[in-house]
Amino acid sequence: MAHRQALQQLARILGRQRLAQRLGLPGPLPDRLTPDQVTALQALVEEHIQELVQAMLEEAAACDDVIDAASALAYLDDRLAFWESFLSEGQKERIRVGFRAYASRWQ
Repeated sequence: MAHRQALQQLARILGRQRLAQRLGLPGPLPDRLTPDQVTALQALVEEHIQELVQAMLEEAAACDDVIDAASALAYLDDRLAFWESFLSEGQKERIRVGFRAYASRWQ
């Protein structure tokens, strides 16, 4: 079930229709993706990686548990771990780098 929840979160950020079209999903989000669908999702993430960074910054700012840069980065690491099945290591690192550039200003 966590797999589907992670996919739902990415669909919310990237756009449900855009994700469904790219993955060839005619109906509801599946419980599991095929290897080809994971590849397609990674390509979609790559095209919109800055949107993921921005969404993670907004979510961290809205989270009561995030009070400084360290807690913001911990929040991001939890999210990236939740999306483990869908993101490449390079994508996770690019998201971290983009996030850190803004989170370092957190007071």
